[in-house]
Amino acid sequence: MDCPRSQELFSDHREGALHDILRVELEAHLSTCEECRSLQGTVAEVIQALAAYPALEAPLGLVDRVIAATRRAPRPQPAQSAVIVRPALVIPA
Repeated sequence: MDCPRSQELFSDHREGALHDILRVELEAHLSTCEECRSLQGTVAEVIQALAAYPALEAPLGLVDRVIAATRRAPRPQPAQSAVIVRPALVIPA
């Protein structure tokens, strides 16, 4: 297992949601990769710190105000491109 793949699995590993085969592969990788072990520890610290914050309720009417503002906002126009798109394959008639 390489580092990018192991990092994708950190959350599932923390939640105990990994299949046994992936869990064993990840733990084997972590046993040999100091960088991933350190990153996994940092991720765990961040999750723990975020869990300490109270859940916040959105103010009444916030969703309606956001929807209304979105509908009033001008829509961006696609940029006009000078690129000419030609077919990749031309079949003779």
